[in-house]
Amino acid sequence: MRLAANAILASVAGFLALVALSMATYPGGSWLDRRADGHDLARNFLCDLLGPVAINGQPNGTGSSAMIAAMVVLALGLGVTWWSIPGLIPGRSLGLVVRGSGTLSLLGLVAVPLTPPTVSYQLHAAAVFAGGIPAAAAWILALWGLRRGERTRRLAWLGGLALLAMLVGFALWAQQYWGDGEPTVLLPASHRVATVLFLAW
Repeated sequence: MRLAANAILASVAGFLALVALSMATYPGGSWLDRRADGHDLARNFLCDLLGPVAINGQPNGTGSSAMIAAMVVLALGLGVTWWSIPGLIPGRSLGLVVRGSGTLSLLGLVAVPLTPPTVSYQLHAAAVFAGGIPAAAAWILALWGLRRGERTRRLAWLGGLALLAMLVGFALWAQQYWGDGEPTVLLPASHRVATVLFLAW
């Protein structure tokens, strides 16, 4: 378990370092302002960093490569996480479902950087759904198991807060994707909050 914890911490640290590099080298542009320069914490999605060409039309080779590497590093850390959580929760069957759903979600997560929204928004959305639905199932079941232990109850509350933030972000995204509303700063900001909470969990 200690080895797994160190691997997860290394994954989070590697992810943050690579994302910082990607942000620092991103030429610019967001769905709110296509002509903007550089990366904007409040207005850019992390997925904006994936494309080989930035939203403002400039080459994004370094930023794209760094963000793809960050997603791979995060996927490795998540794989360790989903396989480690059953050691913290009661019930063998519950642990097996968490592992199975979590592992299945990694297929979608790996597909996300291969389908940047600047290349195909529809394929990118499909990859997010493919990874997000089984990940949400694993997440909810993991939280259910964690809240049953006295030593892991606070961890369950933190994970629940992160999940709530993720659902709010998803609801805002769905409203924009299927509705007629224009993108607002609330959408990328909510995703940023959810990401920070998830990494903390």
